[in-house]
Amino acid sequence: MKKSQKMLLVLISFFSIICTLYPVPCTLTYADVPHLINYQGRLTDKDAKPITGSRQITFNIYEAEGATAAIWTEVHPNIQVEKGTFSVLLGSVNGNLPSFEKPYWLGIKVGEDEEMKPRQDHQCWLCTKGGEC
Repeated sequence: MKKSQKMLLVLISFFSIICTLYPVPCTLTYADVPHLINYQGRLTDKDAKPITGSRQITFNIYEAEGATAAIWTEVHPNIQVEKGTFSVLLGSVNGNLPSFEKPYWLGIKVGEDEEMKPRQDHQCWLCTKGGEC
């Protein structure tokens, strides 16, 4: 065995002994999982033509399809819509999204218009089933 190989073996052995006798304390840190939902949609005018520009969109979550009071509301005052398409992170304004352990419905309101109907069942807009709704 060459001298350099012996030296390397001695160093590896030394560090192995040190690491065994004096283990480095190991602490685990967990970052909070961001509670955001990426929602993408398409907006058209009354003639089914795609909208372009900035729009205020209000998102409401309800416990029942016909409920009158939302359990969660978030207003996005300046969503950019390009050729009818927009994307938004639900929960990025006020957080506190529900846990989605039971059925919920999403209502969407653009500007001063009435809320769109029908509301969307969360199994569709969260894609929990992994397929078409």
